[in-house]
Amino acid sequence: MFPNPDEMLIQETSVALRGWFALSMTAHAYGLLMNLSPWRQSARALARWERPRSISGMPIATFSLVALDCPDSNALAAFYQGIVGGELDTKFADLWTVLRTEVGADIAFQQVNDYVAPDWPCGAPQQAHLDLDVADLDAGEAAVLDLGARKADTQPSPDNWRVFLDPVGHPFCLVKV
Repeated sequence: MFPNPDEMLIQETSVALRGWFALSMTAHAYGLLMNLSPWRQSARALARWERPRSISGMPIATFSLVALDCPDSNALAAFYQGIVGGELDTKFADLWTVLRTEVGADIAFQQVNDYVAPDWPCGAPQQAHLDLDVADLDAGEAAVLDLGARKADTQPSPDNWRVFLDPVGHPFCLVKV
């Protein structure tokens, strides 16, 4: 018996699709939730996509970290440290604080004097957001709310992931694994 192509597609693209879906929610609003046909077509296109390489065939760069703008780099770094753990690098704390996590996915916080918070989903775009994996969505929700997060009014898939806003308005998601 031949394997089901749709099941193979899901297996081959499962990691990439979660990041793609977060981006597509911004780009396509809720259209994909109502009509899964574009989702399947886009997933197939994503599965065929080959990562660009330099002429030598080696990656051009290595991933270092994600940086978020904020009005107070130390305060926001401490908020995320409460969620994911790690150590704070405050060498340049008046402008830049880095949260170094045990898994190597570091987050930097860049202090911006005229910071304007995103107003997702209706106003200023989210620009970027973080997906944070949890085993229990309810326990994770209680913990991040206790740290000062706010639950977003819009919850596209609350059984699979939940959207929150950090203390300065960046959206982030707790994703059930």
